[in-house]
Amino acid sequence: MDTTTWLIIGGMLIVFIVLYVTKGNKKPKAQQNVTEQKNTEEQEENPLEKADFPYKLTKSIFSPKEGYFYRDVRPIADKLGLLVFTKMRLADLLYIPEGTADFQKWFNRIKAKHIDFIFVDREMKIKLLVEIDDPTHNRPDRKARDEEVDEMFRQQGLEVLHLRAWGKQYGAEELETIITNALNVQKQNK
Repeated sequence: MDTTTWLIIGGMLIVFIVLYVTKGNKKPKAQQNVTEQKNTEEQEENPLEKADFPYKLTKSIFSPKEGYFYRDVRPIADKLGLLVFTKMRLADLLYIPEGTADFQKWFNRIKAKHIDFIFVDREMKIKLLVEIDDPTHNRPDRKARDEEVDEMFRQQGLEVLHLRAWGKQYGAEELETIITNALNVQKQNK
């Protein structure tokens, strides 16, 4: 075979490979239409893309009493070398050991409850829990909730500090005394 024959055979082979690869990458027309239809349906079925959510941003994450407390307690926490976290879910502070019977029942009791303020040290170990109790805490259902949450933490060696009347009338010195005393009580319980 001469060179010309080899060039013709090589050219035909290249054309054959190109056609084979291109045809293999194309979907049949019917399959293309089904795929396009599925994509369109998925876009129409995803309500989050065009949803007009009913939510509004809260004016403050704190009630007025919680706001006064936070404003006053930040410098005290800094002075004591503590960090203050707010509105933490019980499910972020407590866990249910693996294999616990009735796991979901126990989880449901903590998943939607929170503690107003959590004081932690630099290693993120909880040092103090504080609830600012407004008048709603006088309701029987709230009292029962508070007692249950208090007992959950008591079993972990922590007492929840309840401040029932916090507001503008309290000064930083009084708050520092309250926090320091509560921290000392926590140390004695451990």
